[in-house]
Amino acid sequence: MNNVKRARRTPRRKPSQAANGRTAKPYAVLCMYDALLGGEYLTVADGCIKFGISVPTFRRYIAALKKHLGECCGLRLRYDRAGKAYGIAER
Repeated sequence: MNNVKRARRTPRRKPSQAANGRTAKPYAVLCMYDALLGGEYLTVADGCIKFGISVPTFRRYIAALKKHLGECCGLRLRYDRAGKAYGIAER
């Protein structure tokens, strides 16, 4: 018999999840991007709950998306105060 110890395997997780159980940043930002381009509005509260992130983190992701949409797509991201949500501004 072989007395070699086998390495303990870490539990498998979805590729969209980070090690701490939160949604991985690239996956979260891409989901937000797809939702915005699909015409949906993103609220801070729903985004934080859905992706398991804090409010400052959500705002950083939105800032990155706002910059990308402006530079690459020529679109403007705006905040609707009445609905308390972010969405693509109509032209």
